[in-house]
Amino acid sequence: MQKDRLLSLFELLNFRQYIENLTEVNASINGLDVEEVKKSVGIDNLLAEVAASREGYFTDEELDALINFYTSPVGQSCMYKAPKFYEDNEEAIDNYVRNKLIQYIDGRQKNSDNNPN
Repeated sequence: MQKDRLLSLFELLNFRQYIENLTEVNASINGLDVEEVKKSVGIDNLLAEVAASREGYFTDEELDALINFYTSPVGQSCMYKAPKFYEDNEEAIDNYVRNKLIQYIDGRQKNSDNNPN
C-alpha cells in the first residue's frame, strides 16, 4: 500500500521532526504549552492524512527506490549534507543575482544620465 510506503519515506525524510519543530516554534511564539499544542496537532494523524493525500505522486517502484536510497549510506549522507548544500547554493545564487541587478540598475542610471530627454 502506498500510504505505508509514504509514511516510511516521511520518517526517513524527518517529516516528524520538522512538524515537531514547527509546532514548538509556533507554540512558543504564541506563549502556549508546547506539549499541549503537540497533542492538539496530532502529528501521527497529520502524517497519515498527508500520506493518504499524496498517494499516486510516485509509482510503487519509485517509492521503493527512494526508500532504498534514503536507507543506504549514500542516502543518509545526502540527508545530512543536503540542507547545507542547498543553503550555500541559495546564498551564492542570491548574491550573484543581486550583484547583476545592481550592475543593471547602475548601467541604466549611467545611460539615463548620458541621454537626458
